[in-house]
Amino acid sequence: MEARVNEKYEREVKTTAAVWPRSRNAVLNPDVDRLCVVYEVFTRCTGNGGSKKKKVNLVFCHGSGMNRAIWEYHADRIADLNSNWVVDKIVVIDQVNHGDSALLNKGRLGLEFDWFDGARDICKVAEEEFNFMNNYNVIVGHSMGGFQTLAAVAHNPNLFQLAIVIEPVIIKDPSQLEPKTEYLFFPPNFYRALTAKMTDNFGSMQEFEEFMEKKSFYVKVHPEIRKRLTEFEAIQRPDGSVVTKMKKVHNFMCYATDNTSAKRMVQLMPFIGIPVVSLVGASSRWTPPVNNEYVRTRIPNCKEVSVANGDHLMNLEMPDTIVDYISKHISQYVANPPQRSEGDYMLDHNGSLAERNQFLDNSYKHFLNKIRLPQKSKL
Repeated sequence: MEARVNEKYEREVKTTAAVWPRSRNAVLNPDVDRLCVVYEVFTRCTGNGGSKKKKVNLVFCHGSGMNRAIWEYHADRIADLNSNWVVDKIVVIDQVNHGDSALLNKGRLGLEFDWFDGARDICKVAEEEFNFMNNYNVIVGHSMGGFQTLAAVAHNPNLFQLAIVIEPVIIKDPSQLEPKTEYLFFPPNFYRALTAKMTDNFGSMQEFEEFMEKKSFYVKVHPEIRKRLTEFEAIQRPDGSVVTKMKKVHNFMCYATDNTSAKRMVQLMPFIGIPVVSLVGASSRWTPPVNNEYVRTRIPNCKEVSVANGDHLMNLEMPDTIVDYISKHISQYVANPPQRSEGDYMLDHNGSLAERNQFLDNSYKHFLNKIRLPQKSKL
């Protein structure tokens, strides 16, 4: 798969400072500890030169316990799409306690991880990497990344034009919305079952591969994606043993400390102004029904799409289907983008200083007429 991707994109791994300040317990010593974010940029190198089709940038946001490598398969497929748009850049990010970011932040990461901090990191990377002249910017996120996608567009409403969330996790249990609930309660049996899939230390590479194939969250994942995820996550020691880039404690705490984030997200949903497509698995039981209900009903311009046979990890288990859905909804947006409203006072060309001043004066007069003030009124 990597060979195919390398033929279609120029790839560059970059590092940037994570946003600061961050939430409580994000680092061990807030006086001295600062975090980094590692991300990779895929720039299309063939197929769109001189194309008159609309260019689209995408940022992909992974779920808890995963890493940026899960999206390489999707990048490969997207490059081959024949649609009314072409990909320009794809950005994939390792959250601060995941993947290569976790390695750079080793010894500084605190106990907790506020999903909103991750959303702010995503916005920072997008601001640094995307062209805001003519391209459309689309954000895609799965599970925790779906939450962070919605948080990103709520906090930075002009950065992206379209959001696509895949099985977004906002509410794991209705008790999360109770005022005094700070942490999610885990029944002992569920805790043991969950953490058994988060093992971070193995005797050999073979043992790690067998774990990923038979005991992990990724048993049903597309073989190419699981293989790449496994290769990317493994660190092999001189004695042959293997540790994962993400520590078990950080993996579990992604699940345990998002209660305050959930409450804030529910309150922010009505302020999301861009179109949102929510892809939900018809077979998924990862979140309670109220989770999808909140996404569907509280976001003003949200379209829920049920994916037949889709489970919570359908972006990894059914990647071709999910790429088709992503492509379809981007195509629909490109074909029918929002039109400027009467209140959009923007030049459609560069213009001289005199033209700009005249345009500003005309806009001011129009505004005064609209609010029923005399044109000569002084404010």
